[in-house]
Amino acid sequence: WAWVAHEHLGGTPPALDLDAERRLLELVATLTESSVIASAHDCSDGGLGVALSECAISSGVGAVIEPDRSLTPHVWLFSESASRIIVTAPHAKAVIEMAKAAGVPFIPLGRSGGARLEISGLLEVPVADLAAAFEGALPRLLS
Repeated sequence: WAWVAHEHLGGTPPALDLDAERRLLELVATLTESSVIASAHDCSDGGLGVALSECAISSGVGAVIEPDRSLTPHVWLFSESASRIIVTAPHAKAVIEMAKAAGVPFIPLGRSGGARLEISGLLEVPVADLAAAFEGALPRLLS
């Protein structure tokens, strides 16, 4: 993507704060063990946009997401910054309280549900179309 959009490859990988990563992973383990969250997915391979798409494809469930308007869309969607995980939870309040107690930043992104992945003001795609594009990519390349 960086080559197609900017004719640029390379650069410095995002910094990794091992203490922040440890706190995050311990929190996710606690949230999982206590059944507070329904799902979790890291953002390290392709960024938030890819992670949201993968979640929608694997679950068949869409979402309505509010982007961070302080960042450019390509940075917000595709940054592979470390120590970021998307979680879904029936009761966000419990997640927020546990994250705060663990010293882990938490930013509500939106709500899961429906048959479309919508990132307000940026895109709206049926989950079925995401799945078809993902599942058909390799066969198209090999044919």
